[in-house]
Amino acid sequence: MENRGTNLDEFLSRFCGIDGVEAVLLAGSRTTGSSDKGSDYDIYVYGSRAVDAGSRRQAIEPLASYAEIDNRYWETEDDWIMKDGDRQPLLGNRG
Repeated sequence: MENRGTNLDEFLSRFCGIDGVEAVLLAGSRTTGSSDKGSDYDIYVYGSRAVDAGSRRQAIEPLASYAEIDNRYWETEDDWIMKDGDRQPLLGNRG
């Protein structure tokens, strides 16, 4: 897997600290080495209940230059661009 960068590592740490979160799965082409310039990570969160939009916003916005929280076009997800320029989707907020 390629270098994730400190912003993504900090995000993962912040999200793992939210009450009810039991697992955070980092997936997508960037985790397998088959990525290209436009690739991102897919991040799935699993827990005893769905994480509310306010808690997700608190974890994401300090590290993002742009964020869409609680986007429901396909499924409930959050999309953001990290301050270092990486674009990230948070998919499958499963409770």
